[in-house]
Amino acid sequence: MTQTVFRALLTAAGPVGTIQISFRIFPEHVEIDVLHSHSGVPGDPPVRDAAGGTFAAWMGEVLKREGLTQQDVAKQLGVSVRTVSRWVGGETEPRMRDLRRLQERFGDLPLS
Repeated sequence: MTQTVFRALLTAAGPVGTIQISFRIFPEHVEIDVLHSHSGVPGDPPVRDAAGGTFAAWMGEVLKREGLTQQDVAKQLGVSVRTVSRWVGGETEPRMRDLRRLQERFGDLPLS
């Protein structure tokens, strides 16, 4: 798990070498979001894994391979349809807790 987190952080840092991390601390758990570094220039490419694929592309392939709709995936993972739509559209990437659910349901993730 440590290597997966390390790779995800390095990928998120991208060529700029910076990331933003947000922690939400609750009595029984902690949520961590990693925001990718971007120069803020429109058209910047999305962060890619070592094989050159994006999470959004991987998620789109999962939907196609499994014959699922975004609504199906949202229901299975306990997230909103809008969340899945943002993943598929490359606007956001899943939180750590969602990554675990995705891996359990669909297999290896592009960053693992």
